[in-house]
Amino acid sequence: MRTLIFDFDGTIADNFFIAKDIFRTLVRMTGNRHPSDEAEVEVLRSLTARQVIARLKVHWWQLPYVLYFARKQMHKRQDEMRPIKGLPEVLAELHKRGHKLFIVSSNSQKNVQRFLDTHDLTQYFDGVYAGLGLFNKAGTLQKIVKQRRVAAKDCAYVGDEARDVDTARKAHMPCISVTWGYNNLKGLNRVHPETVINTPRELLKLVQ
Repeated sequence: MRTLIFDFDGTIADNFFIAKDIFRTLVRMTGNRHPSDEAEVEVLRSLTARQVIARLKVHWWQLPYVLYFARKQMHKRQDEMRPIKGLPEVLAELHKRGHKLFIVSSNSQKNVQRFLDTHDLTQYFDGVYAGLGLFNKAGTLQKIVKQRRVAAKDCAYVGDEARDVDTARKAHMPCISVTWGYNNLKGLNRVHPETVINTPRELLKLVQ
């Protein structure tokens, strides 16, 4: 496993607190009657992305606006974001060992690159593929495999959501699910992930 492809929001960037605020704002804007307290947030963390959309009664034609609004808020509050604790050191070690690292994200290219530059992480990544839709990352994983001339089985997609597991499977690629992001363990277990880790340091043990 020499190539690792990372999701960004919740996996590299610790920005779930902003996502919660975005959720509460959208609830108010749409007049949705769902509660927006911590208990409801935890319920949403236990659901897949499609289940969240259904629970909040968001229409598919509204998704582009929701994604646009989320990216805008992430950009506006980027100075509040920090890397996941312990992850920069792990990225440095992976890079030192010769692993090729990439990012695939639905966040904007500008937001991701600014974050990497701010926290001195750019040097560790061989490429950033951002500005993608919520459910079309599999094609980008396949693109990386083709462009870099590597086998999908020799790569791994590292993500914090159930949909990341589905994305990796569509690309015929192993997935490493992390519990420190958007989906909690209950949410991840809905899609039966093959590998789950609880801390960034565990990633080093998996790929050594």
